[in-house]
Order: sequence, then structure tokens, then C-alpha cells
Amino acid sequence: MHPNVRTTKAPVYLGYNDDLDGIDSEGNVYAPEGPGIGVPLDWDWIRAHQIDEGVLAEI
Repeated sequence: MHPNVRTTKAPVYLGYNDDLDGIDSEGNVYAPEGPGIGVPLDWDWIRAHQIDEGVLAEI
């Protein structure tokens, strides 16, 4: 992430924003206030494009 570099986005990231407005005029990047990384997941899109699933750990 850098204020002078724009990224190209794969279709999975459409609607996700970490471009220039993610960095303030002093070059600071702030952590989201909510849970996770602050990006809402589109579960309908994820399920429609899922190719496999697995269990990482049993609790």
C-alpha cells in the first residue's frame, strides 16, 4: 500500500477498497474498528465460486 501506487484488482476484490483513501495525508493506515479486517464478506459470491472445502481443526 502506498499513496502513489494504485493496485489492479481481481474480480473477487471488486467493492473492496484499500486504495488512496485507505492512507491519510501523513501516510498512516488505520486498523478497522470492527471485528476481522473490516471487510464484509459476500457469502453468496463465495459459495457460488467455491471449489472445495476442508476442516483445519476439530474443536
